[in-house]
Amino acid sequence: MYHYIVIDDESLIRKGTIKKLEPISDSAVCVGEAANGKDALSLLDQIEADIIITDMNMTVMDGTQLLPLLTERYPDKQIIVISGYKDFEYTKQAITANAIDYLLKPFSREDIQTCVIDAIKRIESKSIIQTKLATSESEKERVRYDYDKQLIKNLILGYEKKDIHFSSVKLNALLKTHNVSLIAISSGSEIPNAVIRDILIEENQAELSLFIPQGQNNMSFIVLFRPLHAVQPLDKSQIAILLNLSTYLNTENILFMAGASDVHPSVYDLNKAYNEAMSAMNHQLLNSKQQFNLHTATTNVATPIQWPAIDELFFRMETGETEKVKELIDDAFKWICSTDAYRLSDLKYFCFKLTERAKDVLNSYFNEMTLGSSSASIQNMLADTFLIEDIKSRVILFFTNISEMLKEKHIYGDEHTIDNIKTYIEKNYVNNLTVELVSSLFYLNRSYLSHMFKQQAGVNFVYYVNQVRIEKSIELMTTTNRKVYQIAKSVGFDNTKYFYRVFKKHMRMTPKEYMEKNTVN
Repeated sequence: MYHYIVIDDESLIRKGTIKKLEPISDSAVCVGEAANGKDALSLLDQIEADIIITDMNMTVMDGTQLLPLLTERYPDKQIIVISGYKDFEYTKQAITANAIDYLLKPFSREDIQTCVIDAIKRIESKSIIQTKLATSESEKERVRYDYDKQLIKNLILGYEKKDIHFSSVKLNALLKTHNVSLIAISSGSEIPNAVIRDILIEENQAELSLFIPQGQNNMSFIVLFRPLHAVQPLDKSQIAILLNLSTYLNTENILFMAGASDVHPSVYDLNKAYNEAMSAMNHQLLNSKQQFNLHTATTNVATPIQWPAIDELFFRMETGETEKVKELIDDAFKWICSTDAYRLSDLKYFCFKLTERAKDVLNSYFNEMTLGSSSASIQNMLADTFLIEDIKSRVILFFTNISEMLKEKHIYGDEHTIDNIKTYIEKNYVNNLTVELVSSLFYLNRSYLSHMFKQQAGVNFVYYVNQVRIEKSIELMTTTNRKVYQIAKSVGFDNTKYFYRVFKKHMRMTPKEYMEKNTVN
């Protein structure tokens, strides 16, 4: 049974509050009333109360004077503040006591009962913790150590800064005499604590390590404490642990990727170590049989991925062929992962560029930036994702959502195939357009497409593509101050000399002559 007192300068309100709490009298009972803060302090000297329910606006001593005194004298008591609406903002500023709830007048029976029940829960929660701490010194140390582990995790993720206090004896001793390094593990399933414990025992690292189980983004961490004057190379310990871990995870068919940092002098460098471990994972070769990597000072510059079916992917996305989009993305990942040269960072950058282009495509069909936030969101997710299957599933979801949105647009829905092909050319003239590519996109025979295109368009396919590009180049010449080579590249000509020849053939003058006649003011 818990006891409470009510403090209010209006007797009727005190009685009304007590009446509203009668339904929970089996849990909390009133043991006293006071008309102001001064009387309340006298009352608390005489009786035991777990919960204090007080008004703010009172004579003799109001709530703003009473609360600081309650905080100082009775820090463990639960306080519920009641205030009128006009005083509410002022009341919030005045509340400095620990674990306070507050209610606005008028309040319902349910409101005050909920506050009291919550106060009881807080008392019981504190009581449980205090009981645990009081059982033994070893139990106290375990609680402190668990708390310190959370601080360490926050340091790893960059949530905590310097000058935090560690309370466990073990951790404080390690921090004074050891450097630190970090192993980060991204896994498809949670790794049991017992498995990590056994691995660390086998490698004689049980007393010089700290395991933080899987949490944010399926990441778990092993913090290794290394003696200041250790003789054994750091990478030998890291590799031994990672090889043992690989054996277990592969046996259990659990997908994973791991990275290890350099050694650092302070626990406050753990966020830097985290970034090094992330860099190590990103630097891993995609087709490597080894599923972990150690950090090196090598600059991780992305290698551009030239996947040959990228234009088809965007065409199928625009036409709303969702199943084909899934199939193409799956093929892209297989193609990329089978190539010797690509690393995980290259794959992420490739996916980043795909999503950016997809955003541009979608925005060309909608007036507002429909995809802006979702594009940024997937890029953030990819940054902290290290399992290839997870990356692929997120990219597939991203593209299939867009495909479904564009399906209703019927972008290439004209009944005449050649008109649809013209539309495609006008939208994609910058790309490397060939008869082979376009015929495959529209499921046509190459020769048949060439014959039908010339018959219906009056010119052959290549001539029409170049005509569109020349028209676009003229727009740029008359509206910008770009150089000829810049214009040529921006309309799909990689070879400037070839652009000159095509331009002269279509316009009967060179690009330079045309620009001199149409100089931008």
